[in-house]
Amino acid sequence: MAEGTPVRVGSRVDSSVLSNPVVALALVSSRRLEKCIVTTLVVALICGHIMLLSWWTAHETQVYGAVVEPPSATQSRLLADLRNFRLKQLLAENSETAIATTTTTSPEEDDGDDAEARAAVDDILASRGEEKRIRRPLADLAIPNSSHCAGKLPLVPHGGCSHANAEKVLSMIFQHASGFWAGGPDETATAQKIAETVGGPAAHCSEGTYGEITTVGLHTVLVRVQEAAGLGAGHTFDGFLDLGAGTGRTAAAAALMGFAREALGVEIGPQRFALGCSALTARGAATEAELAGFCVGTDQDGGSGSGDGSVAPASASAAAIATTAAAAAPALARRPSVELYHGDAREWPGLLAARRDQQPGCTAQSVIYMGAECFRDALLIAISAAISEGCPVGTHVAVLGRRLPAQLTERADRTADRIWFRDLGSVLAKTTWSAAAEVHLYRLSNTSVEAP
Repeated sequence: MAEGTPVRVGSRVDSSVLSNPVVALALVSSRRLEKCIVTTLVVALICGHIMLLSWWTAHETQVYGAVVEPPSATQSRLLADLRNFRLKQLLAENSETAIATTTTTSPEEDDGDDAEARAAVDDILASRGEEKRIRRPLADLAIPNSSHCAGKLPLVPHGGCSHANAEKVLSMIFQHASGFWAGGPDETATAQKIAETVGGPAAHCSEGTYGEITTVGLHTVLVRVQEAAGLGAGHTFDGFLDLGAGTGRTAAAAALMGFAREALGVEIGPQRFALGCSALTARGAATEAELAGFCVGTDQDGGSGSGDGSVAPASASAAAIATTAAAAAPALARRPSVELYHGDAREWPGLLAARRDQQPGCTAQSVIYMGAECFRDALLIAISAAISEGCPVGTHVAVLGRRLPAQLTERADRTADRIWFRDLGSVLAKTTWSAAAEVHLYRLSNTSVEAP
């Protein structure tokens, strides 16, 4: 063994060797260097991993040279809702129907992020003119004690308002009463409960989903009904009944455009019924005077029939408009009414009979309308049974978004005295969710008295 070399005993250095200061210093320095090298290697390894992770993250979020920040929780929910909406839209297009989509959630899901996401989706998907299709706070909305309300519409010409003028009137009447505002869990659960009671497979969207046919879309449908009935332009039906009426806006549109002498609506949702009643009964005198001016005249292609096309200037005062309307009084044939009932569409004959004494709610010259995009077959069958009970042969029925089940439209044994729905084809109409939603037309027929 060379002199000065430390002697190790097991894992320890011989203490006799450490008595040499030079050897001891060299040994301590060697150990420090060893620790420094190890520490350096560990730090280098960690730094390398951090740099690699940073590069990978930047590479994954790089989109054509632009770095995209990871989405927030709200943004992620919004994107998911939009993807779901588009998926439903594609499915609907493949089946040649469009879908009216609103977002409904349970109270447990109604936290801040979800509410913000739903409001954003509603804002993106929805508008009628400048109206945003979002849910408004309705905590102060008073639900009527009565299940019925009625209101008078402004005076209209013999041929009805043009659909453009009718839209102006409706926008004023229903400016504080949109059916889209009542989209809370309680409102949608009411409709859903009715649907689940009848049973059967659900449709492609929930019965609580809300949408409306536009004024111009309704005009298209009712002109086609006139043609299918062999009636001339300008014919006025005895009545228009909307089953699932929302706030009554569609029923009011039919009366304003001169298609019906009276308009009726049945709505199961308590908030939409309350909003509609408020709109129909709470107008002031100044509003009445202003409304009267919009339907003094009508475009020849706009109302149910004829008209001279005169329209009160938009800048005219309420008094001036009222004077114009009074001067044109001989041409103003009537002031149509709108009645709104709160109840189940399957029970509409009883609802109307309880209020109207012997006055029929449906005649052979009536039109029944259903916005049935999201109605399941079992519900359509139940409502159709009520129509067969409450309406005579000759009544026309328009069903938005769904064909009636085949058992209702197939001609029965010719020897049987059976009411059935004769298929009259369909027409495409503009709605709040589609520029061309399909509306199916039917006429109530009797096997024993009507030829095939």
